[in-house]
Amino acid sequence: MNKYLGGLVLASFAVTAAMAVELPERIKTSRKVTVATQPVYPPMEYRDPATGELKGIDIELGRALGRHVTARKNEFKTPSDLCGKTIGMSKVTLFPDQATKWSAQNCEAAGRPPIVIFGTASSADARTQLKQGRVDAAVQGMETLPFIMNQEKDAYFPIGEPFADVFQGIGFAKDNTPLRDAYAAALKVLMENGEYRKILAEQGLEATALDAVQINGEIIK
Repeated sequence: MNKYLGGLVLASFAVTAAMAVELPERIKTSRKVTVATQPVYPPMEYRDPATGELKGIDIELGRALGRHVTARKNEFKTPSDLCGKTIGMSKVTLFPDQATKWSAQNCEAAGRPPIVIFGTASSADARTQLKQGRVDAAVQGMETLPFIMNQEKDAYFPIGEPFADVFQGIGFAKDNTPLRDAYAAALKVLMENGEYRKILAEQGLEATALDAVQINGEIIK
């Protein structure tokens, strides 16, 4: 059981002075570079026999170079800078409804254009759309950010604070209240002895911790 926080995430840090060169218009527009390779020369370039994924030194170097060559400047400083921009987010979550409310309160109410919601198949797909330049930013659950940003270093940075709270928990059959109550009691012990927060802290998620056990929204004493 923890608190699920929604937040905005944007790709690419500022381009360095060394990258201040004029790119071909088609590259600037698409933010894509097509590269030819012959993946038959490990460890330089090859296909993983288990997954078929391209791997190797040249592949990784090419991806790293591509990120820098096609990176957009850090044009967003605050959440309000996203007004009028296209924001990717999973359409099977509460994010579209929550983002619409946020836009009404923070963009339209201030006379700014509303954000344009780009529904994606998943949060991972939203990040893909972001990398490919189809959206300006992407909404992600804050509990995923420490892991993602550690896996894809220097690819994203957060904008502002979480804009919504949603509680997550453990589901039990309605007629199995003894098991539910046993787990609630065990979770209460983990909260009291600090193990609960320690587990969350290992993933950088202390901010999502709850202070008390809840069952159907009611705090258990």
